[in-house]
Amino acid sequence: MLLAFLFPVASTAAEPVFEQDVLPLFTRYCFNCHGKSSPQLGLDLRTARLALRGGQNGPVIVPGSLEQSLLWKKVSAREMPLKL
Repeated sequence: MLLAFLFPVASTAAEPVFEQDVLPLFTRYCFNCHGKSSPQLGLDLRTARLALRGGQNGPVIVPGSLEQSLLWKKVSAREMPLKL
């Protein structure tokens, strides 16, 4: 679900809705560091607009491209979420 929202591809399934499909995942796995009033590295994942804006290191999501998206690279390499 998260991947389809962030990296849309042609599909017969209904398009994911950020608040319904993505936000619960971000809340569970990312908000400890990226969902507070002072998110780490300036990356705030509380809204779709903020997630697409990125953080101090620039955008972390490149819509339509898993390979170019830092968020996907970090999650797939199991570098995120951090094990605190």
